[in-house]
Amino acid sequence: MKRKTMWGLMIVGLVVLLGGGIFAWHKAASSANGPRFRVVRLHNNNFAVTGSVQTHRTEKLTPKEGKVQQLFISNGETVTKGQELLSTFDESKTPDVQTAQQAVAKSQRELNQQAQAVNDLKSQLNQTPADDPSYEQTRTQLKEANNSYKGAQADLQDQQNSLATLQKTQTTILQAPYDGVATVDYALDGTPQITIVTNDLQVRGEVTEYDYAKLKVNQPVKIKALANGKQQTAAIDYLANNPAPDSRKNMSKYEFTVPVDNRFMNGQTVNIKIPQDDLRLPFSAVRHGQVFVYRQGRAYQQAVTVQKKAGYYRVKTGLHAGSQVIINPNRHLQDQMKVQIND
Repeated sequence: MKRKTMWGLMIVGLVVLLGGGIFAWHKAASSANGPRFRVVRLHNNNFAVTGSVQTHRTEKLTPKEGKVQQLFISNGETVTKGQELLSTFDESKTPDVQTAQQAVAKSQRELNQQAQAVNDLKSQLNQTPADDPSYEQTRTQLKEANNSYKGAQADLQDQQNSLATLQKTQTTILQAPYDGVATVDYALDGTPQITIVTNDLQVRGEVTEYDYAKLKVNQPVKIKALANGKQQTAAIDYLANNPAPDSRKNMSKYEFTVPVDNRFMNGQTVNIKIPQDDLRLPFSAVRHGQVFVYRQGRAYQQAVTVQKKAGYYRVKTGLHAGSQVIINPNRHLQDQMKVQIND
């Protein structure tokens, strides 16, 4: 019995010695590799908002006053700038047109009378001998008749121009203001209503007044459709200076747009990521304007300038994206000291 007890005590002692040796070895190895710290890898943060895909331009065309005479296009037809879409006729101007037509007819009669007078005087002058006392009188009358004829011609031209202007305003041709696709709808009274939609697409988003400074024209952004995951990188081409109509009190919103290609569809909802040159550090990483950067098993002291924000420091100088910074330095940590990091 005593022998068994002795063997048991010897085994326990051996286990204790082995455990202590392993612990001592691990502690020595740990000490040789330096104390253990936690690090954070710096990266640029993205600012994101939700937007929608829209046509670059949509315009509902309103015909001028009058009754539609003829529709020259069909629903869904692709049209070009300047193409004739429909014509209208304004019946309310008919009395004015008729009056102008009567004035033209009157001027035409007067011109015909003046032409006849000129012809008669020419014939009379040709039949009168040059030495006849009435010859000079007839020639003077012919000169005056020619002047009257020219005046009647000018009057007729003015009347014709007035008539043409009235007729042009009475019959109006509606033209496409730009290239696009025409949609034809009909009002309750049967009047066709035309909407022109461009083929170009754009993403429309809004940003609040608090994030306005994070955007600028020509800034690249990443667009991703929520439905199918299709993506495109494009640049902001418009950033509003005035608040959007859906702004609220104490929360103004500002519209911005980004042109996109036909991989997107009109009406799609998209996520808009706007990269920011904004490296962030936790407060605990910075001590007296210094941080420790981890590289190849050592901690290197690095001076930085930072700006205090809500819950973090914004790095202004001293670090770059990809730097690994120790976030829990202590007073024992020194420049170029060997350290370990927690994965």
